Amino acid sequence: IEIAEVLDFVGQVSEEMITLLDASDHLVRAAAATALQRCPTAEVREALVQATHDRSSAVQNAAKSSLELIQTTGAVN
Repeated sequence: IEIAEVLDFVGQVSEEMITLLDASDHLVRAAAATALQRCPTAEVREALVQATHDRSSAVQNAAKSSLELIQTTGAVN
C-alpha cells in the first residue's frame, strides 16, 4: 500500500485496494481506506461508504476521512 502511495499508483490499483478493505488485519483495511482517497471514483466511494461500517473504529475513521477529502475536492469520476 505504501509503495503504491509513494509511486502514485493507487488509481491504477484501486480494485486491489478495494479488495484490501476486506483483509483480516484491521491495519491493512485502514491503510487501504486511507490510500483510496487518492482514487475518487464512484466505485471507490461506495467501498469507502461500506467501510464506515467496519467492525474496527480505525477503519471507520480512515474511511470517513477519505470520503470527506473526496467530497471536499469534489472529484468523483
